[in-house]
Amino acid sequence: MKKKSCYIVTKPIQYVNATNIEDNNDKVCYITNTFSNAGKFALDMENRSKYWDKIFFAESKHKALFNILRHKSEYSRIYLDSDMGILLRFLLVLLYPVDIYVYEEGLASYASALRQPEGKGINFFKFFIDFFFGKNWSGGSFRTKGIYLYHPEVFKSIVNTNKKKQILSFKQPLINHVNSLDDIKIYYSMEKIDNWRGKNILLYLTSWTINPEYEDIYNLYPDYIKVIKLHPHIDKNSISTNLHQFDYYPDSTMPAEILISLFIEIADTLVIIHEGSAAMLNFVSDKKIIEYNIASTNYKELYMNIKKEFQREI
Repeated sequence: MKKKSCYIVTKPIQYVNATNIEDNNDKVCYITNTFSNAGKFALDMENRSKYWDKIFFAESKHKALFNILRHKSEYSRIYLDSDMGILLRFLLVLLYPVDIYVYEEGLASYASALRQPEGKGINFFKFFIDFFFGKNWSGGSFRTKGIYLYHPEVFKSIVNTNKKKQILSFKQPLINHVNSLDDIKIYYSMEKIDNWRGKNILLYLTSWTINPEYEDIYNLYPDYIKVIKLHPHIDKNSISTNLHQFDYYPDSTMPAEILISLFIEIADTLVIIHEGSAAMLNFVSDKKIIEYNIASTNYKELYMNIKKEFQREI
């Protein structure tokens, strides 16, 4: 029996990335209940997409992996957004000999260390994890055969990996793929914003919560059209009072990259407030954007260091 590939998707942009990998196997997808309206998203993809042989819905990444483990003889490859975490890496060991691949997931994919150091001296816990399960970066598990990235050379310049680890490219650049993927076009339309052509737009890309620091910047642009793009993990009903300040709030399942691309095309000036959003790294050379990064100091530093590497690549 021909073996299949299995992809795990924990938020909408990962669905975009998962469909951008060269893979001739039959493919199944697990979409997890880890973002707003995940069940509806999974049902929509099951009804619309011709890319997958089957789409499953799971409560979490771990539960998806436990289910895959019960049927591991059916699979030759597993693709997931990250291999970090003790339980997850233990499950990957149990999934031997299935090949494991990690695909790009935001800034974390380009970070050289994801677990924070704890004090001085030898960290025996870190030593144990690194020795038995792999290194402290996404893709660092000894079970992970390769990593799919949009900017593999940037990754190589930041992360000290070994020669056995395959550093792989997606089929096409992210913006090209996201604009051509029919599966998700149900989530965006030009109808609402087409009459904004030539106007000034302010876009707030939230993180997992609403950061009140956005308000000071918001008030600097009173005549701009205001748009808020909620992080997929935010339930809009929980922050309804904030939404009244904005002219438009698209479905949170819409990848931010789509929204930014549309606004670059139509806006005279585009102001973007964000908290180290990886989506912004796809537009580092665009002169139309006025950028405000309101992330915490450490995360802002990580973002700026990675952004500099992206700018060097251009």
